[in-house]
Amino acid sequence: MRKNPLALLLCFFILISGACLIGSQNTEPQTSSDQLPSAFDMLAQGTPIYILRDEGKENLRNYREQFRIEITGVNEAGDTANGFQEYLVEMDKPADLRREISTMLTPNDYMNGTLEYVVSTGLIYHVGDAFSGGRICTREEVSAETQSHISDYVIRPLTSITPGNLLEKDVLVNNVTADVYEIDEIGLLTFRNITNINAKVWIARKPAFLLKAEGTVEGQVEWDNRIYTGQAKFTYEVKDFDQVKIELPPLCAHPPEEMIPVPANATDIRSNPPRLNFYSSDTADQVKSFYLKELAAQGWVVSEIPSDGFGDLMQASITSPQGLQILLRIRIHPMGGGGSSVDIDWQVQ
Repeated sequence: MRKNPLALLLCFFILISGACLIGSQNTEPQTSSDQLPSAFDMLAQGTPIYILRDEGKENLRNYREQFRIEITGVNEAGDTANGFQEYLVEMDKPADLRREISTMLTPNDYMNGTLEYVVSTGLIYHVGDAFSGGRICTREEVSAETQSHISDYVIRPLTSITPGNLLEKDVLVNNVTADVYEIDEIGLLTFRNITNINAKVWIARKPAFLLKAEGTVEGQVEWDNRIYTGQAKFTYEVKDFDQVKIELPPLCAHPPEEMIPVPANATDIRSNPPRLNFYSSDTADQVKSFYLKELAAQGWVVSEIPSDGFGDLMQASITSPQGLQILLRIRIHPMGGGGSSVDIDWQVQ
């Protein structure tokens, strides 16, 4: 019997419409987080899936998060390379403060060093290496909208963990009850490919979050556009609940420029840390005498440096009450009319 093409077409559209309706019902946005099972809910139901590093942390108000990884690898040419990274994140949500500090050492020189951030609504304090040497603190005002798009200020290599077999139940770690699992899969930004994992994870119960993880992994690491085959040892831990008090880094709370005396008649003062420039109506000898006297009175160790033909040079150093080692370099240029132009640079360790 010859089939009616129109009838077949109508049946096709009816089937498609029904499938779309069913699909739309299944993908309808949830209005309550309780309606959508979390990765921890699925784990409790016997369906392990990957758990993002920060999942569940929205329930925590005050804590420290610490991570460290040490890597050793060999490339195809037989060259050995080592690297490590550690970071510390401190959160104090009631005070609207967070602190992140990271230290990294790898064959990629441009990534090495220590970075520190203290963040509050609308303000970011950043401590890093100055181009002229030493350390420098910068303060930046940002909009709440811009800040809302920034989740991490330092690189956090650990991204996710997929639990495997349950090893222990009701283990107390950092005064938190947790269950211990093998780690089946792990996301580490440092590794391009992971071939072997020997590690475990502690998952807190109430509220549920990744409390601790440790172990070793093997695989391929990319450094400086080269592939290395090697292994790494890592540790991760969330701790010190309701014990964190965040303060500004000493370099930000006590800027070195506040310790540098300036003559009362200084004009055209330009402060661009770690540099300070100004003009004085005093002669070069008078300015030099001012700094020899004032710096010594404040406890600086002052010395004169032979002139290089571009003005008088002085150097001074001090260790601040906060433990900052500050080195000043002062250059005094004689100007027409008897005045002086003064350039001051400093380094902080």
